[in-house]
Amino acid sequence: RRYKYLSNYSRMKNNISFVHIAAYSALFLSVTLAILWACNAGGLKAVSLDTFVGVIVSLLALVVTFAIGWQIYNAMEINRKIEQLDQKMKELEKLKMQFESQNKKIEELRHEASHFSAIGIAKNALSDSDYLGAYRFFQSALNHALYMDSPINVSSMVDDMHEAITKANPKLKLNRRLYEDVERNDATIRKSKMYSLIQDKNERSFALFKEKVIVD
Repeated sequence: RRYKYLSNYSRMKNNISFVHIAAYSALFLSVTLAILWACNAGGLKAVSLDTFVGVIVSLLALVVTFAIGWQIYNAMEINRKIEQLDQKMKELEKLKMQFESQNKKIEELRHEASHFSAIGIAKNALSDSDYLGAYRFFQSALNHALYMDSPINVSSMVDDMHEAITKANPKLKLNRRLYEDVERNDATIRKSKMYSLIQDKNERSFALFKEKVIVD
């Protein structure tokens, strides 16, 4: 990067030098013509209007030539800069796509890990006869599975949820935060594209939850 910066700085210095040379050359030519005219060089006894106009036109032509050349150079330099900018934008877009793809993979792994973790906790709850806890964690596992590009264990999670809440005793108390977590998970599950495959059993399970569980 430092080399590139020095290269651009050197090119800019060369451009400035070119402008100075052009300006000094035009000034030198003008002064030389003035001196030659003042010294009557070439044996001119007088300067006619045509001669004077010719000199002015020549000077203007020289200045215009330099100006046009400079504009052409600037146009080429701008085009080159635009091409470099386009290339940088393409590289940036490529990096953005790679970053998004990497984030998607990380999110997929997170949901997969959360899915299996919730299953483990739910099975421990079943072994302790905590059927309400098992229902909650099987539901969480189902929710994480449905976030994945290729959902796993969907049918078995719904079956386990239904079995757990069926075994749960009525009039169970659950604190408000956990109760609202169950409601949010159910709302998210219902929005899944795969919901039609599990709709019947999920709705029966959730209805049993609402029937048996009250907010503490």
